[in-house]
Parts: sequence; structure tokens; C-alpha cells
Amino acid sequence: MIAPFKEKEDFTAYENKLVFTRIQGIPMSFYLEGNTLIQADIAKLDEEGRECGILNNIYIGKIRNIAKNLNAAFVEYKPGAIGFLSLETKREPYLLNRVYNGGLSQGDELLVQVEKEPVKTKDAVLTTNLTFSGTYGVLSTECRKTGFSNKLSKKQKEFLKSALDMGPFGNRTEEFGLIFRTNAGNLTEETIHLLWEEIENLEQKKKALLEKAKTRQPFTLLYQEKPFAVKKAQDTYFTHINRIITDEEDIYRQLLDTELSEKVSFYQDELLPLQNLYGLKGKLEEALKKKVWLKSGGYLVIEPTEALTVIDVNSGKCTDKKKRQEMHVKVNKEAAMEAARQIRLRNLSGIILVDFINLEEKAKEEELISFFREQCRKDPVPTTLVDITPLGLVELTRKKIAAPLHEKCRGLFTESENRSEP
Repeated sequence: MIAPFKEKEDFTAYENKLVFTRIQGIPMSFYLEGNTLIQADIAKLDEEGRECGILNNIYIGKIRNIAKNLNAAFVEYKPGAIGFLSLETKREPYLLNRVYNGGLSQGDELLVQVEKEPVKTKDAVLTTNLTFSGTYGVLSTECRKTGFSNKLSKKQKEFLKSALDMGPFGNRTEEFGLIFRTNAGNLTEETIHLLWEEIENLEQKKKALLEKAKTRQPFTLLYQEKPFAVKKAQDTYFTHINRIITDEEDIYRQLLDTELSEKVSFYQDELLPLQNLYGLKGKLEEALKKKVWLKSGGYLVIEPTEALTVIDVNSGKCTDKKKRQEMHVKVNKEAAMEAARQIRLRNLSGIILVDFINLEEKAKEEELISFFREQCRKDPVPTTLVDITPLGLVELTRKKIAAPLHEKCRGLFTESENRSEP
């Protein structure tokens, strides 16, 4: 058992918090800014209740078929599990059955990493560019370039590039690729050693994995992604987080074994469970509904389909005819902010069309698009506002990494329509 804190902690005082708890026995994460839920995720479990997500796992795969018309290979990475491997990029994979001669063939055994998990009828997407992620950087085996998170400023990028060139890995960067994560922007000359230590650790993991692969059979799992809570904590821009809170002992111990341990608190209150303190179950259920009410009286209708997601903006109760255009501008701006939040919260991806209320003035429309683009830039997942279609719909694309929230939560709650009024 974990000993109670000597001084009672005020868990309602923290503005930005990352919360881990279990709902119906399933580990979940919630990132809240104030009382607003910004991001949520749910761990994938097997029939015995163990975490079984495969994203970023590394396997010894075996090529079952080369599809020349697709310039791709279909690789069996687990017994009976087939993944899609694009051959568009000409990189040098780690082959185990022969020396690589510039091409791949049926029956080849090679190291593959899961880049995207299987979704519905779609196979997992695999890559031969193996990556090992830390808090400050991501080390890669094939793409041997230096990259930076889009969230880093020009000044931060220049500092990190200079520090890399001058540091202990300066003359060895051709041996691996390195992508600086957003958290690296907080490093200074006094703390840059944390990055060197992390790179050294990631490189040792890579070497150990490649050595281990030489003595293993096809379909062996060589590298398993970190536990759900640790991965979510390290993937969150931690300078925005005041506190990481959990009421689960196993998750608490996992988080204590990370560089974020100083921000971790264990919640203990038998009379008021953690999920009730922040109303987490209710917030999660709201994130699964089609209709989202706005403070102005307007609302969004969010409709995910197989091909794309449509978000329709409606004026709803906001019906002041005398100031119609002012009202439309107000609702659209509020809708843009809320739509960006909902896209991130629900983990919507692919093509997204937003149908704002039509504005008569071109200048107001351009102002709205500019505001919406700024809201989308807050999303840690690459999101691009493409343009306005000829029909007046705003088109977005968002990188697909994992299944959307409504698919992960399927069966957890009784789906209900938004019948309640604001």
C-alpha cells in the first residue's frame, strides 16, 4: 500500500492536469485545462485485461506477398496478422535471412515497426524505419536526418541544432536520425545533458534490439511500447501540465519511474473517487455524442463516416434577426474553437469538412479561416487546413495514428442522442 500524504493536497487547485484512472476496469487518460477536457484516450486490453496495443511495437516480420502495382509488400508480423509495408521510400531495411541487395522478395525476414494500428477492415501499416522515442527526442534507424517538432520556435531549433553539433554525438549523427520533440524546447545549456543521456539510452536500446534479432525467429516481438500511462505522459507537452494525478497504485508506480516523477500525485479519497472529482465519465460520454452545444446557443453536429468526418455548424437558439451577421460571426468563431477541440478530443483524422454558417463579407470569412487555422495549430497531431471548397466547406486533413475515441469506447457506454438543452 502507498502511504498517505502528510499534508492534504488540493487536487482542485491545479489548472492543467493529466489524470489517469480506470473506468469499468479499463485504464484511461484525461488531459484537462481547467474544467475543460482537451484530450482523452483509452488503453487497449486483451480478453485477460492486459494491455495489448501494438502501436510502435517492433517485430521480425516475413514477407508473404509483393504487390508490384501498389509498390508495397504484405508482411506477416504476428501469426496470422498481416501488415501493409510501403516500398515507396528506398531505404535499407534490416534483413535477417540474407544480405540486402536493393530489393525485397517474398519470404524475406525483416524488422518492422507498427506505424498505424489496424482499424476495422484495414491492416496495420508497417515501416522498416525503426524509431525509439524518449521525452526529448526520437531516434530513427533509416531516416538519418535531424528534424524538429513544428511547435518549436526558430530560436529553439537553432539552439538544439547547435547543441547537437557541439555535443558528444556531433560527429556520429550519420549513424542515426533524430527528431527533437516539443519538450526539448525547454532544455537549456544547464539541462542539455538530459538530452545526451536520453540519446545514449535510446541508442543502447537500438543496439540491443538488433543484436537480439539475430537469434530470434519470425513473428518474435522484439520491442514493446511503454505502458499506456507512461507513453501518454511522455507524449504530452509537460510544461503545460501542473500535475499528473492517478488513483491507481500500479500506474502511480510506473509514473514514478520516469523523469516526470516530481509532478506525479497519488489520489486517495474513498468518499469521492477521482473520476467523480473531475466528472470524467460525464465528460467522456459528452465526447461521444453527435450534438455539441455552444454557449451562444448554437451547436455542432459531428458525423464520422467511413470516408470522412462532417462537422455542421448551426445557429440554434441564437436567432437575433436584427443583428444576423454579427450573430453569425459570433457563432462561427465559437464553433471554430470548439470544432478544433472536438477534433483533438475525439481523435478524428483523415478528411474533415466543416460547414460554417455562410458569411456575406469576404473579409469576415477570411478572418474566420485565419482564426480556425490558429486553433488547429494547437493540436499536437499534424493538422492542415487545406482550403474552402467551391461549395463553401472548410476542408481539413489530420494525420491518422490511432483509432478515433468513439471506436475505442464502443460498448463502454450506452450511446445516447443529445436530448438535453444547454
